[in-house]
Amino acid sequence: MKNLILLFIGLSLILYTSCNDDDNDVVTLESQLTDAWIITDINFNGSVILEVSGEELIFDFETEIGESTSRMVLASDGTYEATGETNFSLDFLQDGELVSTVPAEDNEPVDFSGSGTWSVNENDEVIIDNEIILFENDQLTFATGNLGMFPLMEGFTFDFETLEFVLNRE
Repeated sequence: MKNLILLFIGLSLILYTSCNDDDNDVVTLESQLTDAWIITDINFNGSVILEVSGEELIFDFETEIGESTSRMVLASDGTYEATGETNFSLDFLQDGELVSTVPAEDNEPVDFSGSGTWSVNENDEVIIDNEIILFENDQLTFATGNLGMFPLMEGFTFDFETLEFVLNRE
């Protein structure tokens, strides 16, 4: 009986030590996101409305990313720091035909410097400055629908339909 008790205690100790929790390095969404990210693509499109002699001319526009030094660091304390600038080309189309292109090197770069907060909510959605950001396939994507019309000067209005920034790990 004494041997049976010792055998039971020995088996219990072996089972206890072999079932030790080796999986305590749980990968959280927050830990996956804490990193440096770079802008790899910018897409925005819409229309440009020109009013000439009382007549409206409408051109669609599309963008393509040019040179970019923009990066964002998501820190583990829930803050981020963004630096750098990005430029892009603009293609203007009328009735689906390319009318004009403004090359990226002719456009003034957009400054992406700033800081703020980020988090992951209870639905595992990434939130950066109160905006939901898509995290999929190791990529962050900020996308928004119709931004509305922005008059630049009398007779010249931009109507932004979509805006999308894509970031990948540095």
